[in-house]
Amino acid sequence: MKQNMSTPDKFIRTTIGGLLVLLMYLCDDDRAMQWASGVSGIYLILTSLLGTCIVYAFLDVSTLASKNKKRFY
Repeated sequence: MKQNMSTPDKFIRTTIGGLLVLLMYLCDDDRAMQWASGVSGIYLILTSLLGTCIVYAFLDVSTLASKNKKRFY
């Protein structure tokens, strides 16, 4: 897949993903919260490492600086 994420987008996703994975370990009493935060956090970290977001690709959106593509912001 083609990259569609800028460096600030990757940084934000990695930070939030790391916090969600940390939350997964801190929520000992709620299994649903552990699964939700763990899966979400791992997804955010993986997409930031790959530089590609499946949702961005589906919506044909990119946060990279480009003249021909629609930007998210």
